[in-house]
Amino acid sequence: MGYTVYTGKLIQVGLLPTVAIGSTGAISLNAAICRIFKKHGIEAVVLLSDLEGRKIALLPTTRNEKWSYAVRYNQSCTQASVSAASFLMSIGWGGKKYKIDASWDEANSLVEFRMPGWGRSEKGKLGPLPVKKQKAG
Repeated sequence: MGYTVYTGKLIQVGLLPTVAIGSTGAISLNAAICRIFKKHGIEAVVLLSDLEGRKIALLPTTRNEKWSYAVRYNQSCTQASVSAASFLMSIGWGGKKYKIDASWDEANSLVEFRMPGWGRSEKGKLGPLPVKKQKAG
């Protein structure tokens, strides 16, 4: 039996900006966002949240900014991540994985995406969930 050549249409991935939130609290950026960040020389971001609007944003900044988080690129610059567990927990993230469509706001120079449905209390009000304290040792 010989091989046959696949002649179906080639589908390119990573054309639209997408972020993923991993179980460790890393915000992963896809190739589309990496291309934008590399084009603008972005090495660090400030993490922004809008609880009422249910939005999160990554605002480019310099590494020496007090509130900056480093953007770590893979070798081929097709993926990047920002370690953001404490930030995510402060806005109610419960440790689950998410994949979310994002957008680049050229006017404000930031990546913006919708917050998943975490952080809603029983009464439907928005706000961070309480964090359980653990004993050391």
